[in-house]
Amino acid sequence: MSDATLSEKLNEATLRTIRKEIGDLQTLTIGLVASVRHVERNLNELKDDLEVMFKAEIIGFRAHIETSFDERFARIEEGLDARFVHLENLLKDNKNDDR
Repeated sequence: MSDATLSEKLNEATLRTIRKEIGDLQTLTIGLVASVRHVERNLNELKDDLEVMFKAEIIGFRAHIETSFDERFARIEEGLDARFVHLENLLKDNKNDDR
């Protein structure tokens, strides 16, 4: 076998190996792109889930604060009502004493 024939066979073998490796790289690249898209979809779903969770927490916290305020205002109102009743009784007693 001549050096030229041997060189051609080596070049052909090298080209086949390179073509196979390029095909393998293309397959791996396609798989990688699919994986990245899948991760992006999962991140978007996670973002949506977190947004709903945070909104629910904020709404729950707001409801808790409103309930706390309502309870405090009710206690203040009860205290004021009791004081007004006491003042009314004092005024009535003073009117009765004046007579």
